[in-house]
Amino acid sequence: MGIVHRIRDGLANTLTGMGRTSDPRTANRYVYAPKTREDINAAYRGSGIMRKIVNAPADDMIREWREWKADADQIAAIEAEEARLAILHKIRKAEVLRGLGGGAMLLGLPGNPEAPAPASVGQGGLAYVHVFSRWQCQLGDEVTDLADPRYGQPAFYRLSSKNGQMWNVHPSRIIPFQARPLPNLLSLSWEDEFWGESVVEQVLDAVENSDAAQSAFASLIQKAHRLRIGVHGLSELVSTQEGEQIMAARFANLALSESIYNATVYELGSAEQPKEQVDDVTYNFAGMKDVMNAFGEFVAAVSDIPATRLLGRAPEGMNASGESQQKDWNKKVRARQTIELKPCLDRLDQYLIPSALGSRPADIWYDFAPLDNPSEKEMAEYFKVGTDGIEKLQATNTIPEVALAKGVQSWMVEHGFLPGLESALEETPESERYPETPDDDGTDPSAMQAPAEGGDPASAGGGATRPARRAVNDAAPEEEKP
Repeated sequence: MGIVHRIRDGLANTLTGMGRTSDPRTANRYVYAPKTREDINAAYRGSGIMRKIVNAPADDMIREWREWKADADQIAAIEAEEARLAILHKIRKAEVLRGLGGGAMLLGLPGNPEAPAPASVGQGGLAYVHVFSRWQCQLGDEVTDLADPRYGQPAFYRLSSKNGQMWNVHPSRIIPFQARPLPNLLSLSWEDEFWGESVVEQVLDAVENSDAAQSAFASLIQKAHRLRIGVHGLSELVSTQEGEQIMAARFANLALSESIYNATVYELGSAEQPKEQVDDVTYNFAGMKDVMNAFGEFVAAVSDIPATRLLGRAPEGMNASGESQQKDWNKKVRARQTIELKPCLDRLDQYLIPSALGSRPADIWYDFAPLDNPSEKEMAEYFKVGTDGIEKLQATNTIPEVALAKGVQSWMVEHGFLPGLESALEETPESERYPETPDDDGTDPSAMQAPAEGGDPASAGGGATRPARRAVNDAAPEEEKP
């Protein structure tokens, strides 16, 4: 009878149970505890690091704002309308609410709030813009018709004001600032599925650990220098009221003597009759900074914000300048501007631009301003490289002179290389601003003929002409030499 050996590949340890059914890691389970509005509010207002995690992306997304591509008077009108409606302030408020779980922006458009918004408005048609949190903005029934363009959106919103007034508002008048989307792995409530998950819930555990470590070390600082006083027969002494009063008076004298004389005066006693023993205890805080940094770095990793930005500390490591971290952070901010903020701004601009100009010209657009301002040295290098490239491009004769001149002037104005250039160009006639090179008729200026003696000096054809001038190194043929 043959013997069958069962062979299994894997890592197993009979002592710890690793790889077996008794593996201690099998008891590990992740547990999700939903956070209420009160929990989120307490974390945001009670933790400075949590507040910065929520506020930093919102601040950086609007820090440089956006650059309009339009005529100067149109840009001035749009920016004036933004200032009238306090758009920048309200966008920041909505982005902060997005980090806390979601927010919404109400557009003050003509007509019944329950009716669809008009396709456009006239000048001044956008009366106001208000911002609400998700808890002030209840959702109506979900649109579940797959053929409806609003599938997955609420059929209406119900807004609640501070005085308790309720408004039913059509979705076309609301711009939702939704939080991080949640994967629908399990059944979610309609509100959680629509609004998403707040940043607070994602980083709360890491922030709590960091704040707890900071609080613990702060408490230890209070004990950095302590006096330990040993009293012979202390239990017997404090057993009576009179003994307690004696002890209180004695300790008061000890504290007073240390304050006045900068020394602790106590009764030494003897071996036969010990009195008091005072020990000066000092705590050692070596390694505290490393522990604090470890918790802070973990918070930065979970929140996906560089430690140089979140913790406000200098970059560490060999040849560390912090530029790579700042570039990575700028890329993330730009991605959030494009993915999250731009769709909201596009809906807002549908009414903001005509409210400022009276109409919506198709050639007006914007781009988010650069998040970095280059130094003077970087701008000088950029200018030199750009002008060298323009010279090489001009030498190829592949671009007409007028088109190249327009491109170079736009490039100079856009980067602000010469202050006042834009206004000076606008005052310059177009014939001088874009001079055209005359066509080449084949005439060689070096071969111009001069009239001979007796000829018409005004016309080369009025008489006999002299031979063309030769360069000094142009030798004459032998037969022409005298």
